[in-house]
Amino acid sequence: MEKINQIKVDCFVIFTKSTYKHWAMRFFYTPISHCYVMIKSDGGHFWHIINPAVTHLSTKLALVDDYPHPRQYAGANAVIVPVRSYISRKPRWGLCFFTCTEVVKSILGIKNFWVFTPWQLYKYITKGNKNG
Repeated sequence: MEKINQIKVDCFVIFTKSTYKHWAMRFFYTPISHCYVMIKSDGGHFWHIINPAVTHLSTKLALVDDYPHPRQYAGANAVIVPVRSYISRKPRWGLCFFTCTEVVKSILGIKNFWVFTPWQLYKYITKGNKNG
């Protein structure tokens, strides 16, 4: 696929253990049960932090000077994966649940319908499958 017709996204995907207590959480891989994204602004001075919580979508703008590396924001127990994704203009599936995984997949342009959980997303992007 031509990279000219695509959008390039460089970001960090942060995987953590969810603090939310819900019966469905027992189906998630315990150490990785939540994910969110940190993206540097075009000028490189800010972090765009998109954190889809269970109850709401949180977006934050933080100075890179305050958090030179995502580890300083995410904490010592987080798993941080740098991702370079080329998002194609091909549409995504229309039906999905509003979960942290689906929001991160949407930001990265991942169109794999069968990636449901943060653990599956972690395995998917660490295997080099960042598109489609």
